[in-house]
Amino acid sequence: MKLNKQIWIILLSLLLIVFLVFFVGCKNGDSENAGQVSQPETQVTVTSANKGDIAEILSLTGTLIPFQEVRVTSKIPGKVQRVLVDVGSRVKPGDTLIQLEQRELALAVDQAEAGLANAKANLEICKTTFDRMDNLLKDKAVSKMKYDDAKARLDMARAQVWQARAALALAKEQLQNTTIASPIDGIVARKNVEIGEVVSPPIMPGKALLDVVDMRYVKTTVKVSENRVKEVYIGQETISTADGFPREFFPGRISKISPVVDTRSRTFEVEVLIPNPESKLKPGMFARVELVLAK
Repeated sequence: MKLNKQIWIILLSLLLIVFLVFFVGCKNGDSENAGQVSQPETQVTVTSANKGDIAEILSLTGTLIPFQEVRVTSKIPGKVQRVLVDVGSRVKPGDTLIQLEQRELALAVDQAEAGLANAKANLEICKTTFDRMDNLLKDKAVSKMKYDDAKARLDMARAQVWQARAALALAKEQLQNTTIASPIDGIVARKNVEIGEVVSPPIMPGKALLDVVDMRYVKTTVKVSENRVKEVYIGQETISTADGFPREFFPGRISKISPVVDTRSRTFEVEVLIPNPESKLKPGMFARVELVLAK
């Protein structure tokens, strides 16, 4: 009896082991099926390559210069009383840059005005005298000699008035020239004058009191070979870069083309004008200019 009970326990244990093996196997099979994800089909479109337009770029180099540069000098000798600007100052046309002493020239204007007034008074006297002599001559009450003398004095008085007017105009111009103003819209690039210094008009081109540059545009001159210059024209667009701004591109255009070839290099000088509204580009910077020659 006890033996039969042990046999039943062994049979039940074997059935339990078989059931567990079957259950685990089914679960693993489902897991493997679940891990398989269907991949979508990739559609590939095949096209034939076409020959497209290719732009030919001509790369040139040059040094930037200001659009306009004015060397400011004095028109008259004088002592500097004030200097109203410094390097970097922005100026407009008519802005006072330098003021010379005015006292002596102001006195000269006063003297010239007085001289003109005296000349006009003398002219009125001579006119009155001449008119009286003219009437007397008609009545034959005065000699021709006295009449001619009165006429000569009148002509001389008229000449003296013209001379006095010219002297006054010159004195006023000299006084006006004590104020040295900017002729252009720009920036003061160099200053070579100090208060108290005595200045005079330059006998020949030399040191200026101030240099004013217009940097709203900058320009550079590049050299184009004679076999490519026929592909370049005024107004042609350009793209430039500068060493100071290697990641920026500055659009421009061709403004001048020299009609004469350089016989040594066999090149033509071509001027490129570049807008510079923020004054980023500075005179003296090295620039690389690219031209689209053909498409």
